[in-house]
Amino acid sequence: MKVFHKKAFKDFRKFGWRSILIILILILSIGGSLGFIYVLLAADPWIDSYFDNVNHADYVYQLEESTWINQSVLDGLSDQDEVEDYTGR
Repeated sequence: MKVFHKKAFKDFRKFGWRSILIILILILSIGGSLGFIYVLLAADPWIDSYFDNVNHADYVYQLEESTWINQSVLDGLSDQDEVEDYTGR
């Protein structure tokens, strides 16, 4: 294994200035990935509060000219037959 590492390091040094470019690209890639992860972690409380403040039961659907149903009623209906009985469709 030591021979493999020595040969790999020796071959890598042959690249000259390109070896520095390769290392720089690797560092920036890892840094960008970590930065993206930390941004998501920092934004997580804000994202959670945004979705907690959205009341999904407020959606109202128009079935016919004068028939309306809201999301909480639809959520309470457990199967397709109950939905058809309630909505008439």
